[in-house]
Amino acid sequence: MKKPFVISTGRSRRGSMRWVTSCAIGLTLLCPAAGAETPEQVFQRASASVVVVHVSDASGEPVALGSGIVSSPGTVITNCHVAQAGPQLKASHLGKTFAATLQYADTDRDLCQLSAPKLDAPSVSLGDSKNLKVGQRVYAVGAPEGLELTLSEGFCAAFRGRPPLHPDDGFYFARFIRRRPV
Repeated sequence: MKKPFVISTGRSRRGSMRWVTSCAIGLTLLCPAAGAETPEQVFQRASASVVVVHVSDASGEPVALGSGIVSSPGTVITNCHVAQAGPQLKASHLGKTFAATLQYADTDRDLCQLSAPKLDAPSVSLGDSKNLKVGQRVYAVGAPEGLELTLSEGFCAAFRGRPPLHPDDGFYFARFIRRRPV
């Protein structure tokens, strides 16, 4: 029996947490710098660093699709629930597709790092999420349900803590509420 095709929509048995993690990739990185920018400026700045991650099974049949960001030359950060859905990975950017391989996986945070050596895209400009405030407007640029380069708007609804993975890890994440684009 074939596995169903998975699109990273944020709807899963964990509810909206998948979407929160997906957006945390882009939102916590974009929103501090986005404070004085218009949505158009945020999109212009971030969109060049957004890729679509395609995952296929061993026979080449598509099994998952999600968004990723370029964190450094040839390196993509995406969600593990997407990247680990099958053995064959590709990243597409501006109509070109590049072979990718899984380098590192942090499944507790649902973040995976991919290597796509031939991918020539600028790195995302990172902000400082320490300055993020509840109620602050945030933006995400991604490929929800395969719709490449889609801008979503929302706001920071709350901060949630969780047990640290390491003694020095005071990891907290922001809870985001989004408004769907029309």
